[in-house]
Amino acid sequence: MSNTATAVSKPRKGFWENMKARKGQRVLVIVLFMIIPLTLLAVFTYIPFFEMIRFSFYNMKYGGQQGT
Repeated sequence: MSNTATAVSKPRKGFWENMKARKGQRVLVIVLFMIIPLTLLAVFTYIPFFEMIRFSFYNMKYGGQQGT
């Protein structure tokens, strides 16, 4: 005699059904509220940092006479 139990799988909900549920709406609000700070962080911190690194490889003269 075996004492193994059979697992009954529940049907999975679709994406829109999850978004209509309270937990899905909570996740959606968290993600939407995080998009703005992460976008601002990238625009004002990471992009200028990588541009600064890129510009550091240019060989430019910033002062002195230009014709020599």
